[in-house]
Formats: sequence, C-alpha cells, structure tokens
Amino acid sequence: MKLRFLGGAREVGRSSVVVESSRRIMLDCGVKLDSKTEYPSSFESDLIIISHAHLDHSGFSPFYYKFSSIPSIGTYPTLELTELLLKDFLKVNRRKHEKVPFRDKEIRKFSRNFVVVNYDEEFAFGDSVIKFYDAGHIPGSCMIELNFDGKKLLYTGDFKLTPTYLHKGAEIHESDILIIESTYANREHPPRSEVEKRLKEEIQETISKGGNVLMPTFAVGRAQEMLFVLDSLGFSDIVYLDGMAKDATQIVLNSKKFISDADSLLRILQKINFVEERRDRREALKKPSIILTTAGMLNGGPALDYIPKLNQNSKIIFTGYQVEGTNGRQLLENGTINLNGKRFKVPQKALYLDFSAHAGRSELFEFVEKSKAEKIFVIHGDSKIAIDFKDELLMLGYNAIAPEKDSVFEI
Repeated sequence: MKLRFLGGAREVGRSSVVVESSRRIMLDCGVKLDSKTEYPSSFESDLIIISHAHLDHSGFSPFYYKFSSIPSIGTYPTLELTELLLKDFLKVNRRKHEKVPFRDKEIRKFSRNFVVVNYDEEFAFGDSVIKFYDAGHIPGSCMIELNFDGKKLLYTGDFKLTPTYLHKGAEIHESDILIIESTYANREHPPRSEVEKRLKEEIQETISKGGNVLMPTFAVGRAQEMLFVLDSLGFSDIVYLDGMAKDATQIVLNSKKFISDADSLLRILQKINFVEERRDRREALKKPSIILTTAGMLNGGPALDYIPKLNQNSKIIFTGYQVEGTNGRQLLENGTINLNGKRFKVPQKALYLDFSAHAGRSELFEFVEKSKAEKIFVIHGDSKIAIDFKDELLMLGYNAIAPEKDSVFEI
C-alpha cells in the first residue's frame, strides 16, 4: 500500500491524500482559499471520498469529472452542501475574473456520480472495506476507515470530540495507520461557557449603544451553531440571517439525523429574521441588531456590503479562524479590508471569539493515544504546527511523520 499526499501537508487547505492498493482511493479533494486559490496536485484515482463539504476538502472534486465518471462517496448533507459551496465558488471566481479548472457541467457530473452513505455503514471497494464515522465537525462530516486484509487506516478529516449544540462529538476509533488533522495542535480552545459569556457581553454593550453586531460566518456548520448560541443567550428576535447561510441552514434542516436537535433548529428559525431583499438589509441596520451572514473570512458575500454602512457604535465579531491572506485576517491585524479593489479603513471594533469546530490540543493527543496506531501521519496544520506536533509525538515514542506535499510513503 502507498500513501500519496497531494495537498494539506504542512498547510491548512487543499486536503487530498491517495491510498494506493489494488485500487486508488482519494481521501478528500479540496482547494486552498488564501489571497489566491491554490489546488492540490492531480492524480488519477478510481474513487473519491469526501469527508465533509467545506471547500478545503471538496473544492477540487469536479476537476476529475472533466475526463472521467468515477464515483464519489459521502453523506447526504455532504453532497447537498458541497454542491451549494461549489456553485458559489464558481460565481465568486467569475466575479473576480479568476480562472477555475472546472465548470458548472463538471459540478453536475460530480453530483450524478455521487454515492450517498450513512454513518457506520460499510462500503466494499477493491480489496478494501470502507466505513464512515461521525466526525462531530459539521453536518455530515465523516472520519473514514479503510480496512485492508485486517489492517485499519483511519483518516480523521476535520473532527471535534467535545459536544456542541449541533453535534454530539466524535468517538475515537482504533487503527493501525492514523492520518490526523493538526489545525490546533499548538493550543487549547477556551471553555465554551466562557466564550459564550464574552459574546453576550460584547453584544449587550453594542446593542445598548444603538449599534449593530455584524457576525461574518461560515455558511456551513458555523452559521447553524451560532443560531443555537444566540438563541440560548436570548437574542433570536434581533438576529438577521443573510447570504448563503440561509440555503445551507435549509439543507441542514433537511438532514435531521446528522444533527443533534433538528426540532430546536426549526423553532429557532421561526423566531429570527431572514434577509431576502436589499430593503431587508436596510431594515436590519436601522435598529440595534445581530447580522449573521457570509462570508466567514470576508472574502465575499453580503458581509462586505454591510461593513461601510455600519454606524460608529457597531462591532464586527468573527467566530471562525481567519486564514492568513484573507480580508478577515487583515481586518483583525490592520483594521482594513480590500473592498471593490481599494483598501478600506474599518473604524468599528473587530474581534475574534473561538467557536471552533476542530479538535483542540488535548483532544488531538487523546485521539492519538487511544487510537493505538502503529504509524501516524500529521496533516492539515500550518507547517510549524504540524512539524512541532509530529516532533512531540516522536518524543512520546510514537512513529509519527509530518509529510510534505507530493511525498509518497510505502506502508
């Protein structure tokens, strides 16, 4: 068996690993959304497995349907949410006049060849048996287990062990070979109760001064989680939901068995306000409100339309990590964004609160320990973080590697 790391190695983004045995199985096929879009290396495969819908794991998949009709596999919400994100990805890049290596017809072909599976379901392919486990990251996210003649390879994708409003949290599974994310291997996430308390204080302060709270959010997973959080804090009636988060939320609602409490999500949606037209945006800004909208890193979406119109008492609160090179990171570090091709100074306060759907440092070490893996490959982490995590695992006696992009290993 060979492992070929086409992307996501010593970096966050463009995750793609090929497992070569009697057949070639690609685990994820993403893009890297930075100041410019980067793609993984291409490699002819017989099957693509998508761990979840986020573009850093799914965004390059349609490329392979330019010249083949191979099957792709994932859960129902992964298919529906990936379609939504891919279409938006094309639209955004067309607006920026940036070339994308596939078109709408390849997205349609990808969807036609997609095989839907459920958690704990087994799927035989070549000399392997594939099993899917709940990763606790976003609706439909999977850990992927490949069984080869009694040897187990586990690919975690993005995962979280701690329960959230949306998910019960992932379970740890034993394996012989472990391919594990390392996004937050260098730090812990703060206790959720503390983060929610800080969020409540920031919102109350802003609302009391007549300002608006703009919350740029990821459409898939984070937007729905924040609806639960804001409801628990008593703010649902002043929440305005805008952008692609609306469509994503409807898909999540239709995927009841992939979230913890679909009935409560439906109840929350009946209390909030939906932005359908430009006049709804004007209405949201006329009075103190919380505007939950895409894009989560300010690289597009209605969030950019709101920012120049916020009053001086308003505030911008990020709930997701801001990748280097994005507008969101630029705003947090320099107080500016790129808007319509120009540098725009944002006078309002901007801050980041950690509502991450990734495993923190202790969860990663716990997973490694309980997986009992003979060999560990550390991926999906910035270069220094991935290498440091690998070095710590080596010091603890584990056989660990932080592969470089395009490296190949014989197992």
